[in-house]
Amino acid sequence: MAVSYPQLGLLVNLALDIVSAFASLAQQQRDNWVEYGSSLAKHVVGLQYRSFRRHRSLEEEEPRRPNISLDLDYLEYDEEDSSNEAPARHKEQYPYHPVVLEQEDPNFAEPIPSVTVAAGKTAELKCVIDNLGNYTVAWLNVDKQTLLAVHTHVIANQERVRVTHYAHRQFSLQIADVRPEDSGYYMCQVNTRPMRNQVGFLNVVVAPYFLENSGYNVSIRENDNAVLRCHAGGNPQPKITWRREDSQ
Repeated sequence: MAVSYPQLGLLVNLALDIVSAFASLAQQQRDNWVEYGSSLAKHVVGLQYRSFRRHRSLEEEEPRRPNISLDLDYLEYDEEDSSNEAPARHKEQYPYHPVVLEQEDPNFAEPIPSVTVAAGKTAELKCVIDNLGNYTVAWLNVDKQTLLAVHTHVIANQERVRVTHYAHRQFSLQIADVRPEDSGYYMCQVNTRPMRNQVGFLNVVVAPYFLENSGYNVSIRENDNAVLRCHAGGNPQPKITWRREDSQ
């Protein structure tokens, strides 16, 4: 949203052009512009520099524009002398009129789908966020109350975990060589105020297998009671059925 005033229209448009141009500059150009720019440029770019100084250039990843208010208090307008031949005697000063660039709040574009994967494989949970801007995404293990990653930076001692992102919109949590204990809820969280989050479920399945002390032979006397034991594991827990080999 832009606010326009007849007397300041040109200056407002120039300010918006500077804001737009600054977002696409490489880091060194941003530093130079802040240091050597004109009075208006330095005022506008100063705000942009504080907002964008930690971002890469447009060629690498387009920075997102936060809410910005440009203070135009110091801009004065002289109706009698508008030429460039002599310094203007500013007889009329216009009150503060902000120009605001509004950015929508981040929102989750879709739910995190539940994922079922076999043990030993790689699981992937996808979190899709619109209008992320300068906010940061974190992944947490809800059941263990453990922080796994912030943006794409994985917390120490999480060798099997990595986070990939696409177009500053989709952040995917990947867990390699999944184990049964990895099953549970995982939270994707955005550091807005208040925090916004959504949860997805990971289910690690394990093929049925026999445990020790199963399948051994038992010899008993006629008319005695026989006890046969079968122990099996897996996820989901396997159902055990008994039958004679001769199908009787």
